[in-house]
Amino acid sequence: METKKIEQEKIKDILKNVNIAWSSGNPEDLMNYFHDNMLIISPDMKILGYGKENCIKSYIDFLNQATIIDYQKNVPEIHIFENTAIVFYTYNISWKTNNKLFNEKGKEIYVLNKHKNKWLIVMRKIASKL
Repeated sequence: METKKIEQEKIKDILKNVNIAWSSGNPEDLMNYFHDNMLIISPDMKILGYGKENCIKSYIDFLNQATIIDYQKNVPEIHIFENTAIVFYTYNISWKTNNKLFNEKGKEIYVLNKHKNKWLIVMRKIASKL
């Protein structure tokens, strides 16, 4: 398998593990995948989280308020530029908060950096709701 395909598979596995970790109620497992200075950015370009701990806390806060009913994401589109990867995908999520059901379809963009042979997420951009 060519190197680019191998790296794309590694990144797919990382995103799969990230989504399993938070959607199954184990956001602490995200520590292994987030860069120390990670950013989470809203659709209107506001910083929702800065730093690994704060970004993980945003997942914990969401999970403390919500019960995930269903979460699905489409196959990611991955572009690699040496030690940087940009990933696009769409998702569907249903959750319940205060006995109220919410459904959302949206797009996300992830930026990863490869440092010391390990890919880490440096940015998650919630691109838009569909």
